[in-house]
Order: sequence, then C-alpha cells, then structure tokens
Amino acid sequence: MRLLIVFLNLLDASTASRGSRRTREGRTPLVRHCQMAEWFDEPQPHSSLWLRRWLAGDWASLLSLQSSEVLTSGLVERIVTVFAAFPTWCHERV
Repeated sequence: MRLLIVFLNLLDASTASRGSRRTREGRTPLVRHCQMAEWFDEPQPHSSLWLRRWLAGDWASLLSLQSSEVLTSGLVERIVTVFAAFPTWCHERV
C-alpha cells in the first residue's frame, strides 16, 4: 500500500488547471494527499513521510524493516563499487 501511495504521489498533472496550490517543488500532483488519505484510510502526514523516505532512498524505513540484515545505503554503495571494479568476481568473493 505504501508503494502505491508513493507512486500516486509521484504522478503529475502538468496540464491540469486547479485552484489549489502546488507543492513546494512547483509540481501539481495528479492525486491530492487528502484524497489519498481518504481512499486508503491513512493520515495525510504518513503519505508525505513515505514520499520523503522514497526520495531519500531510505528503503528500510519506508518498508518498516527493522532487521539488522537490511543493508545500509553506505554498505550498498561499497558493494556496488567493488562489483564495478571487479566484474568477474562472484558475489561470494565480493
């Protein structure tokens, strides 16, 4: 459900003319936050928080993963860097 709400938040209605205000980034969302809050029975601040986490790449928080096995963004970056430097290595060696 969170990913669906994030997806709907990212849709723009660039040709729409509405009386309501635009976002801080100047976008005109296709679906308003208050409308999504009503559809999904979730408070509006939650959808804003989930969108911020999506844009920041904070996947563990977005999906409420509290496991220690979740890779941090720094660790993912290190793994990708090693794979890029040594493309012939298998994942066990990396």
